[in-house]
Amino acid sequence: MPYFNPHRHRQILQGTGGTPRNLTGIEFWENGSPDRRYVVVGIIEDTRVEGLGAGSTRDQEVAQTAKQHGAHAVLFLQAARDFRGTDPETGSRYYSRWSKFQAIQYI
Repeated sequence: MPYFNPHRHRQILQGTGGTPRNLTGIEFWENGSPDRRYVVVGIIEDTRVEGLGAGSTRDQEVAQTAKQHGAHAVLFLQAARDFRGTDPETGSRYYSRWSKFQAIQYI
């Protein structure tokens, strides 16, 4: 499950526009930023193991976490992927993926 860390500085920001996608009522801004005013309400971090058969529910869980904390959207900040090992029986490779988002409220 993603971890939410509240943001304490409620500075009003103005985005420049981009290409959002909507998932269960939460906009995901991975390219650009909202074309409206907003405040950051927190940071969402998610770490999970990925590999063969490890279906990803990251975006749904990030959206759910954002909703629980009053956000209207999330802005993708960064991600990293680390090699964790290989299954000796199948040869499948496993990785740990870390993702970070800003949870925002529109004004």
